[in-house]
Amino acid sequence: MPGDNELEAIESLKHYHLPIMCLHDTDRAFERQYNKNGWPFMLLADRAGEVVYSANGLLGREWDKVTPLIDGLLADPVDVQPVVRDGVPYMPATLERSGETEKAGQCDRFPAIACGPDGRVYLAFTSNRNGNSDVFLRVFDGNAWGEDLPLAATQADEYNPAALVDAQGSLRLAWIGDAEAGHYNVFAATVVDPRAPIEPVCVTDAEDDAMRPGLACDAAGRVWLSYYKWAKMKGISRDKEVYARHTDGAGWSDEIHISPDDVPSYEDHTDPAVAACGDGVIVAWSWDFHKPKGYTQEAHSPTIFVRTANAEGASGKSRAVSGPNIESLPSVAVDKAGRVWCAWSSVDRSGGKSVCAAAFDLSSSETPGAGDSISQPRKNVCTPRLAIAPDGKVTLVWAELDETGAWSLQRADCQDGKWGAPQTLVTEGQPRFPAAAYDTQGRLWVAYSTEDANGRCAIATSFPLE
Repeated sequence: MPGDNELEAIESLKHYHLPIMCLHDTDRAFERQYNKNGWPFMLLADRAGEVVYSANGLLGREWDKVTPLIDGLLADPVDVQPVVRDGVPYMPATLERSGETEKAGQCDRFPAIACGPDGRVYLAFTSNRNGNSDVFLRVFDGNAWGEDLPLAATQADEYNPAALVDAQGSLRLAWIGDAEAGHYNVFAATVVDPRAPIEPVCVTDAEDDAMRPGLACDAAGRVWLSYYKWAKMKGISRDKEVYARHTDGAGWSDEIHISPDDVPSYEDHTDPAVAACGDGVIVAWSWDFHKPKGYTQEAHSPTIFVRTANAEGASGKSRAVSGPNIESLPSVAVDKAGRVWCAWSSVDRSGGKSVCAAAFDLSSSETPGAGDSISQPRKNVCTPRLAIAPDGKVTLVWAELDETGAWSLQRADCQDGKWGAPQTLVTEGQPRFPAAAYDTQGRLWVAYSTEDANGRCAIATSFPLE
C-alpha cells in the first residue's frame, strides 16, 4: 500500500473480506524502485523475492498472463501450515522474524480523544490485545489515568472509534463493527459509567458496509454522526458516498446524503470529517473528482470538498476547498466566529507530501486552491487533526516521516490569521495516528500510538498552557 493511509487500507481489506497482509510503503521506497508508471500496479515475486512479472494500467486483461505464472510458482508447494491471527494467515517464518510465534504483538492505534467540562479526558482506541479488534476506553479523572476498559469487545470485529462529550457533559462513542447481518455498520452508545455495560445502537443498517464515523454536537445540542457507505456500481461494490444523521436523544434521524447525488456514480467520496457549525454541522471529505458539470473546473482529483447540513437535511452546495494536488484525509473545525478551518494531506505532482490548511467564511465565494503549506515536504505526512482552543487559537497536529525513517508528531498554531512555524511534540516510539482536543482550561491534549516493548500502545499527553 503506497503512503501511510493505514486506516483506508484496512477498510478495503475488511470490506472485500480479504484474508491477506497489507504492507505499507510508508517512505514510498518500494514504489520508487518498482513502480515508475503510476497506479493501478501489479507485481508478482517468487519465493526468493525475485520479480517475475509486473504491469500497470487495466489489470483485468493481465490475468491470462499472470495465472500460468502463479500456477507455476505453486506447482511445488511448501508443506507448512499457516498460523491464523485475527482472520489473516501468516507463514511461520514471518512470525519468527517479528518475534510473534506465540502471540501477536499488541497493536493499539486509531485513537480518539474528548475533553469534558468536569476535567475528565476520554481516550478511545482500537486494540488487538484480545485476539481480534476491539474498542477500549481509558479515562483521566483530572489527576491520573485509569485502567483500560473494554467498551466494544465482543467476538465481532470492532475498531476505529470516534469520541465526543455532548452538551450535557455525557460521553458519546461511535465505532465500526460487523455484529449485524455480516456487514460493517456504525454503532453508537452513550457512556454514563465506563465500568458498566453499554447499550450500543446500530445506527446505519447498511446493505453494504458503512465506515469512518465522526461525531459533533451542534449549538442546539443535537449529536451528529458522519460516515461513508460503500455502494455497488454495475454490480461491483466499489462506490463510496458520504452521509450524516443526528439525534436529540430520542432516536436517530433519517440518513442525510452529504456528498452530491447529481454527479455520476463513479465519483467516489470518502474520508469524511465533521464539525459543529451553528445549529447544524459541516462535513469535509475527499472526492475522487472528475470535474462534473455544475462544479468547479479548477480542482483536480482527488480534492477536498465541504458541505453544510442542518436538521432538515443537506443545505448549500458542495464547495471545493483544495485544488491542484492529490488531497485526502481532511480535518475540519469551526471557530466561535463561524469561520471554517480545513486541513488535509497533500501530495504535489512531483511526489512531495505536506500538510495544508485553508480558512474561509461560508458566505464567501468558492476559491479552490493549494491552501497554506503548514509543513515542509517530507517522505510522508499523515493524519492532520485540527483543534480550536477556548481563546480561539487554531492548532494543527500531524505525524511526519523524515529522511532517516523516523516518525514524529508536529504541531503548528494559527493566531490572528497567521500560522507559526511547526514545533516537534513527540519523537520517541515512532509516534503515529494523532488525535487532538483542547480542554476547558486551554490545555492541548494529543493522543497517539507509540512503540514500546509490547508492540504499539495508545497514550495521551497534555501540553502546558503557553
